[in-house]
Amino acid sequence: MKKFIIPFIYICVAFAIACEHKDLCIHHPHKSKVKVVFDWKNAPEANPKGMGIWFYPVEGGQPVYRDLKREGGIVELVDGSYTAICYNNDYEATRIKGSKSFDTHALYTRDGHITEGVYGTSPAATSRVKVDESTTEQKVVITPDQMWGCNAFNITVSLEDGVKYTCYPEEDEYREMEVITKEHIITLYPAELTCTYTYEANNIINMEDASQMCAALSGMSGELQLGNEELNKELVILPVEAIMDRENNRVTGKFYTFGHHEENIDPHKMVFIAWVTINGTTDPYFCVRPENISEIAWIDVTDQVHQEKMEVKNKRRVHIIIDGGIQVIENDPGDGMFGTPTVDGWQEVNVDIPM
Repeated sequence: MKKFIIPFIYICVAFAIACEHKDLCIHHPHKSKVKVVFDWKNAPEANPKGMGIWFYPVEGGQPVYRDLKREGGIVELVDGSYTAICYNNDYEATRIKGSKSFDTHALYTRDGHITEGVYGTSPAATSRVKVDESTTEQKVVITPDQMWGCNAFNITVSLEDGVKYTCYPEEDEYREMEVITKEHIITLYPAELTCTYTYEANNIINMEDASQMCAALSGMSGELQLGNEELNKELVILPVEAIMDRENNRVTGKFYTFGHHEENIDPHKMVFIAWVTINGTTDPYFCVRPENISEIAWIDVTDQVHQEKMEVKNKRRVHIIIDGGIQVIENDPGDGMFGTPTVDGWQEVNVDIPM
């Protein structure tokens, strides 16, 4: 009996050693704890509460998502090849879609109504507005949050060899940098993904008759593809706030956009909406042109959005100035104002505007 037991023990030990060197490695791939560091040199004033990062396996499969702090954090990854997308995770108005794939991951915003620049306006209804006869109706969508982010490519993670990856450390300069390091550290350089637009509209006529106002800008893009930072070509109208300065008959505003697609040739126009009390009822009305009070005052601001007259252009910072050409309808319009279009706040609105 003893002679049989001893060889059996040797066989078991040999089998265990073989499993340890082969089967266990096959069924339990190596994992590395990768430290992601965010360097904010391209957006030093950015103050997101946190960042989200997506690692996409090149060979397919589910992406790995982690919420990190503004400074970064640890992500555990199976050894292999990846691409990555990161952006701040404290957004409210912005939405994401296509996040299962690097090539379809995009930011967008929900449909809205042209009066949503005023706080408290119901978001239930949507509107499509036709700015002029030469263009199709443009969908109204709300403005996005301020967003920051960036990508990384050709990522290789190895428990033994460290990491290798390609990133773009300089904003607006498509000069890639390849990093190879034995350390499991990936440094990324978030930059602005959205544009900051500001405006001022001066010398508004009859502004004293308005209880509140808002504005809208046409010809913008409502979606940003994150993998290649391409803008969607569909034209949308953005409803925005209007802060009233009654003493100076002016309104100002600030909002964020994904920008405008440079291949679109349609003009960018702004329109203003004022809440006016007529016959005891307060309703929103489109502002009109002083020289023709039956015509809605869509003001062409294309040159300013495109920064045609600026020697140094910065698509991330656009300031629009409108001086005159806007009139709030009077609170006692009389017979001559019956043609002035109101804004039905909770119904679908289609407005044909003659050029």
